[in-house]
Amino acid sequence: VIAFLALPDGAVVADIGAGTGYFSVRLAPAVGPAGRVLAVDVERALVEQGVDAREIEVAVLGATAPEASVPDR
Repeated sequence: VIAFLALPDGAVVADIGAGTGYFSVRLAPAVGPAGRVLAVDVERALVEQGVDAREIEVAVLGATAPEASVPDR
């Protein structure tokens, strides 16, 4: 799935409904060190639990649909 996306180095991607971060942690290497992965889920603790165990940078955002917003960078 990740390879199919053909993400360029430095891309910014959002994993909406990230859950435990299954795709977030796989997207991080695909966007490279200049890229960014935003893992968004209503259960922030669930995403943090899945992502914190790995040595990658993923921005974890907890939000409900009406208040969800993604930072510009």
